[in-house]
Amino acid sequence: MITTQMFILNVKSQSKSELGKEVKQNGDYALAVIESMLRAAVDIVGSTTCNQPSAKTLTILNPDGLNTTFDCSSSQMASISSGFPDGSPDVSLPLTSSKVIVSNCNLRLVCPTPPINPKYVFVSFKLSQSIGGQTTPLPDSYSSIDFQSTVSLRGFE
Repeated sequence: MITTQMFILNVKSQSKSELGKEVKQNGDYALAVIESMLRAAVDIVGSTTCNQPSAKTLTILNPDGLNTTFDCSSSQMASISSGFPDGSPDVSLPLTSSKVIVSNCNLRLVCPTPPINPKYVFVSFKLSQSIGGQTTPLPDSYSSIDFQSTVSLRGFE
């Protein structure tokens, strides 16, 4: 009986560890892509305004002249490239897998006053595991992690 209980506890522990690893890998990847592209960005463009409390999308102007929009308005986070000179359609790539759900996303542009310093972006979001598009209600196997970073635009002119 004791051996069976220990075996069940061990299996649950391994399962929770794997779920936590999946959530962490997704968040680390999404944050790394966003940070890297923001650092290289020339400017923030589109409808994003300075010092707005919360935004779910953010569009940057890349050094190659194309735009990239980060979008976390749905349960997934995506990177959408647009502005191709040949008129090609926009390309949307997911930054998170269907195994996680994005929530509490905030992509806030901060513009220093006076504008002698580069703009910077505060990025924060929460990732939770997903089962069939819903977060898991079982607390003993539920995994959720908050991610945040502040990134300044190095390509600022």
